[in-house]
Amino acid sequence: KGGRGFPYLAFLDGDGRVIARHHADPLVEEFEATGASVRTFLELRPKAKEGAAKIQTELLLLQMTLGQLKLEEARKGVAMLTEVSEDQKKKIDALLVEVETLELNDAAKDKPARLAAGKRCFELRKAAHPAPPAERVARIYWILILGYCEDQADVETYAEVLEILKTRFGTKVHSKNIAQWEATLQKLKDASK
Repeated sequence: KGGRGFPYLAFLDGDGRVIARHHADPLVEEFEATGASVRTFLELRPKAKEGAAKIQTELLLLQMTLGQLKLEEARKGVAMLTEVSEDQKKKIDALLVEVETLELNDAAKDKPARLAAGKRCFELRKAAHPAPPAERVARIYWILILGYCEDQADVETYAEVLEILKTRFGTKVHSKNIAQWEATLQKLKDASK
């Protein structure tokens, strides 16, 4: 069903097709929130076929949130929307970054691919796109950028991203990883002198 790690949580329909991948942390409250989004999706899907532009926008946002769309599908869907509020535009931008981050991470099977993924996330950030809204995906996004900054010996951005990881995610990032990243930062600082 597409899982690559533990735990891999997903909602399936009666035929065993994945209708939502749970991208938030594996907490009961988070899983319940994903379940509520699935229920809303199932309620909106038949209504969207009737053609209401507002409902189509809401449905696309849910499909992106639930991990139902690949990046190109999401971009095509966004291009077809006719009624989008400013708030929805911001959500769409963040969700496009989220979908792209997941695809980049899935393709990052070796060091060159991870560096390419990190570079792309770095570019998205530099272009002022928001970080992904789902916490787990946001951690992936920042960690990919961290790896790219290490490769490029970008001490300033590395330090900034490490601080984001420490303050935004706290104990959700293993202390061993934080210690390793801090040691890498010190090596980068020493090498730049």
